[in-house]
Order: sequence, then C-alpha cells, then structure tokens
Amino acid sequence: MDKRFCTAAAFLGAVAGAWMMPGISASPAHAWTNNDLAGINSCEGPAVNDAATVIGNCLLTNDTEAAFVRLAASSSTPLAALPSTVNGAPCNATGINNSASGAEIIIGWCADANAVNQGVFWRSSAPATAPTQLQPLSLLDLGLLPDVQTVATKVNLAGVIVGVSINSQGGELPVWWSSTGAPTELSPPLLASDANCTPVDINDALPPSIIANCKDAGKGGGSKAVLWQGTNAVDILLPVPTGADYCTVIKVNVEGQILGQCNYPGDIYRVAVWGAGGTAAVVLVTVGGATESETFAVDINDSGLVACNYLNSTAATDLPAACIWNSNAGADAVAISEPAGATGPAFARSIGNNGKIAGVFGTATGAIHTFHVESGSTTAIDDGAAYTGPNTRLTVMSRGGLFLVANATDLNDQNHAFGEAVP
Repeated sequence: MDKRFCTAAAFLGAVAGAWMMPGISASPAHAWTNNDLAGINSCEGPAVNDAATVIGNCLLTNDTEAAFVRLAASSSTPLAALPSTVNGAPCNATGINNSASGAEIIIGWCADANAVNQGVFWRSSAPATAPTQLQPLSLLDLGLLPDVQTVATKVNLAGVIVGVSINSQGGELPVWWSSTGAPTELSPPLLASDANCTPVDINDALPPSIIANCKDAGKGGGSKAVLWQGTNAVDILLPVPTGADYCTVIKVNVEGQILGQCNYPGDIYRVAVWGAGGTAAVVLVTVGGATESETFAVDINDSGLVACNYLNSTAATDLPAACIWNSNAGADAVAISEPAGATGPAFARSIGNNGKIAGVFGTATGAIHTFHVESGSTTAIDDGAAYTGPNTRLTVMSRGGLFLVANATDLNDQNHAFGEAVP
C-alpha cells in the first residue's frame, strides 16, 4: 500500500428533503438517509453527484455483488447486468458524472460469460437496460492479438470515458471510449512510453484534459505522470520538481490545474499542483508557516483550493492532520481544527466547489464519524452517526460540495450506504 494511505488506513481499521427517503438517523441534527437496495443488508461504496443521484454496490444473499442507482425522490434500483453474465451478477458501479438527474452516465464493471470483469456503462434513466460493454482494443490489422479486458476509471460531464485496455499478459494501454463502447488509444499509440499508463481523471473542459500515471517509468522505478489536452492530443510529460524522485497525479480540475504528490529521497511525500497545460508544479511544504515533514494530496476544486493532510510536527502522534491550501496564493496551507470533543486524528477526504471540506475523524467514544468544514472556516464539525453502529466513514462529497455519502456500520458490523445533504 502507498505510504500516504497507510497511517489513515491503520487508524480506520483500528477504530472499530427531495433527496431524502424514510431512513434511520441516529443524530437528529443530521438527516442521514439509507440508500440500500430494499431487503439487502450489506451495501457500500456509494458515490454521489450534485443532482443527489447516488450509486453503490450491495452484497446479495448469494454472495455476489450488484450495483444500484438512486435518483432524487425515488428508491434505489438495481443496475442490470450484461446479457452474457451468468445469473446476472456480479456487477459494480464505480463512478458517475455530474449531469442533471436522470441524464447521468454511470461507469463500472460486470463479469462477462467467461467470468472476466469488463468495463461497462449504464444510463441512470434506464437502470433496467443492460449496460454498454466497453470494448478492448483490437490490433488484428497489425498482426497482434486483440486485448482481453477493459477497466473504466473516470467519466466526465460530456460522457467521455477513460480507462485501460488490457492484453492477455496484463499489459495496459490508455484508451477512451465512444458512446457505443468503441475504444481509441490515447496518443502516442503503440509506443513504450504509452504502455502501462492508467488514466486517473478527466475534466469537464472542452476539449477535456486527461491525466494518467505510468507505472515503473520514473526514477528508481517510480511512476511518471502525463497529461493529454484532448482525446486526440499527444501526451505531455509533467515536470518533476527539483529534488523529487517521481510524482503521481490524482485529479485535474476544470481550469486544467493538476493535483498530485511527489516522492522525495527518504520516502518523503509532498503535495504538488501543476498549472494548466502541465506547467511547473508548486509544492506544499509548510502548514501555518511551519515546515512539516510530509504533506499528502487529497482533492482539488475548480478554484484551485486543495484539501490535504500533513504530518503535524507538534502533535504527540505521527498520524496526519487535515489542512486546506489555496494553491493559487503561495505554498503555505492552513490547518483544520478537529471537531469539538474529538480524541482521534481527523483526515480530509473531499473538497467541493463551494469550498466545503469533508473527512473522517475519531470520536471520544472510539468511533469513526464524518465531518465537514464550512467554506472560509478552518474548524471541522461532527456530522453525527448515520446508523445504529459505531462507524460512519465518508466515501466522497459531490463535486459542488452539496451532498456527501458514507459507509455506515450497524451493530453487526455490516456496511450500509448512507447519504445526506451537507449541513
């Protein structure tokens, strides 16, 4: 596991309206809503957009997975499997674009007739209609065998889907898919520099910017980060800041700013933001004017505000604390205070275009709760428990910062997909 996630994972593992429908809420101050499929007792992995459309996945009684979608003011509905899928499962929904309610594209995967997971997409307006399978690259005209598998990673507002086409040896090539599921390799095609590059985000600009990480291509075997400014553009290698060994990227906003993280000698991580077009990165070193040993990238909004975490040099624990950084105004972040009564560390997880931040923290009772931070504030607010069990773990906040969703556990430690309008 990447080191920047290890401390957070260890902590989380150790601590054991129109949008709303009737559900269980353990905190009267927050209108948490259960988004599980009816009659299913184990659902998780929810995502949400600004139309309050929720997707997620449930474990059925036969121990197979099924994906679901829930439009505002309706109940959760299963997403259909591929016609070739044996017994109609498993399928997983992994992402949704930010379109209007009922106009969304949902990406994920379904097992095919050979029990191989293949990238697919659904339309939220027709959940009962079989998804469109994302086809692998076919290179027969070049005397090469066709690829055997696909993985969709992201989809933008226009419905452009990016991901990888995988050959029988596990080699990956970055592609984008048309509305019919036809693949096109991102340039430059069939070159070593393009092999094993995985797109991780695509923005809503016209043309869209696409970012990817290329495995084992950087100094010391680390990855290199690349940018395409359009589906037909040639890739741009993002410059590595002075002193860093290599960098990885995670998010590109509508202005083309790219959020990532760079690894320095000694396995030290620091947040980096590249300008539009892949200009030199600004690196985050200080929080509140104090130099911190490491900073960790989380999310960036369309205004260039970054949700981050850092190792607090003055704290008794070596677990990260949350911060917010205006990447357009220098290289110093501001610390976020933990919610009142918190005894465990707080981790930022998302930031919305309205400037609100969401994350998770340890409560005085040893549970995990989500928190949010109001725009312009640096104090986290407890969002309460979403269910009868102890833990409510944020998965994501919608891009605009309007809604958030979480995995909430019951007293039997089963996961449930809950959501709320950000207070």
